[in-house]
Amino acid sequence: MTGQIPDLVEYNGIEYTLVGYKGKKFFSPLDYDMKPRITSTACRRGFVVKYRCSNESLTVEKLEINVEKAKEINGVKGTKNTEEPISFQYCYENLNLEIPFSGKLLIASDFINEMYVHMGFQRAIAFKKVIELKFKEGKLISTKDISSEMKKKREKMK
Repeated sequence: MTGQIPDLVEYNGIEYTLVGYKGKKFFSPLDYDMKPRITSTACRRGFVVKYRCSNESLTVEKLEINVEKAKEINGVKGTKNTEEPISFQYCYENLNLEIPFSGKLLIASDFINEMYVHMGFQRAIAFKKVIELKFKEGKLISTKDISSEMKKKREKMK
């Protein structure tokens, strides 16, 4: 399996890579009766999402997806991709879809190239900056910079 295309999270005006989540009611195209198909070896799940954490809430802003038939989401219809090469069949922009997620997201930036794993998603430990965002019913309730914890884990690995 190839390294996978990650989801993104915009937080405090900065774009981060989503490196992990644990919780309930996270966004899924299946909730909208859409079953994604593999896009490529770099996107086996068939979709990529851009989230935004602003005004203390979590929203889906953009969805690129490979499905047979796109469904309306939050009043937005997917736009058919006609560019070559086609990586995703449909794109949803400006979804502004609040999701009632309860749990934790790990977001990261400043990837360490030497830690690239050519299989699956990149791990939190492979980034210099890692932030834990905790949500309850879609509302941000706490943030914690865990970059120093990741650095200690990297040092232990050596």
